[in-house]
Amino acid sequence: MPLFPRRSPSAEDPAAGVEAFWRWWVAEGAAACAAAIGEQTPDAVVELLTERVGSVAEGLAWELAPGAEAPYLLVVTAEGNPDLRAAARRWLLAGRDVRVTDGAGGLLWEYADTRRPGDLDGVLRLGTASDDLEIHLEEVWVLVHLRAHSLDVVVQHPLLGMLAEREARQVAFLALDEAVGEEAVETWLGAVEISATRDPAAIPLGQLPRRVAELAGANVDADGNPTWALLRGEGPHGPVVVATVVPLRVTLAPHLDHHLAVTAPFADQTAEGMPGESSLLALRELERHVTDRIGGSGRLVAHETSAGRRTLHYYVSATSPVGAVVEAAVRGWPDGRVAVEVQPDPGWEAVAAFRT
Repeated sequence: MPLFPRRSPSAEDPAAGVEAFWRWWVAEGAAACAAAIGEQTPDAVVELLTERVGSVAEGLAWELAPGAEAPYLLVVTAEGNPDLRAAARRWLLAGRDVRVTDGAGGLLWEYADTRRPGDLDGVLRLGTASDDLEIHLEEVWVLVHLRAHSLDVVVQHPLLGMLAEREARQVAFLALDEAVGEEAVETWLGAVEISATRDPAAIPLGQLPRRVAELAGANVDADGNPTWALLRGEGPHGPVVVATVVPLRVTLAPHLDHHLAVTAPFADQTAEGMPGESSLLALRELERHVTDRIGGSGRLVAHETSAGRRTLHYYVSATSPVGAVVEAAVRGWPDGRVAVEVQPDPGWEAVAAFRT
């Protein structure tokens, strides 16, 4: 089914809106949506489901689709809006233990907060001011450029030249979502451009999943966990060294929507402002201590060192008072005051410069 528009007011208390949604879903929503799908009358639940999803957070969109392990899938998605990713993920996490079954005990519904890959034999139907256009996904091509940890792509189809740029980009992202899924688009694709002409080096859209899978496979360790990359550069005060998780994208933990920066000075320095042996050991212990205190409420995504200072970059949940916890944890640092700053950052923009 198509993705429905974002409307309806949101609840003042996000947690209350999530809890209310899942109570309604178990009591009547799941059955009503399954019946509408079975009777091929999805319009019967559009207004109701839009209202209930809107009570989780204003601006979220939803989609009904076939599930992978259950007959039906409910997707509640931010559609790439960084301000809504946390709300969508919290909705999903709150429903992880919700099981709606059929009369025989089989699982009836599954849930996701991003759109899954679709049917590449399908068609995108576009309403324009002049006429309806159809783009067959098998006729879409992509030019792919490999960067260090992402793929830049140019989506190519003749009809894209007949659309306004905003509409054409929306079509391009819909095609990419169908090919690799919304989460992979946000995780592994970098710049996305559009073109009405096909480049000789372009590949069919159907080959993009393999290229994304190869990139993802090259950036996980033997246990399937994200790897880390070491970056070097020059800053206003000399050399800068950054260690960063790969991929450094909000899809790693979209419910962690506040940036926590812990900046510690260190006394034992090299001529370039990097830590000497004693400070390096102390900084590692500080990182371990802070990470332990944050626990499951946050995640370390990078650390940045320059001119006798190291900044630990964490993302944390807005629902947990980690700032006060960390401030108490770092008071005993011997080399000076440790600065602790927490700011809302749903798009992880504070670490955008470290993405490669």
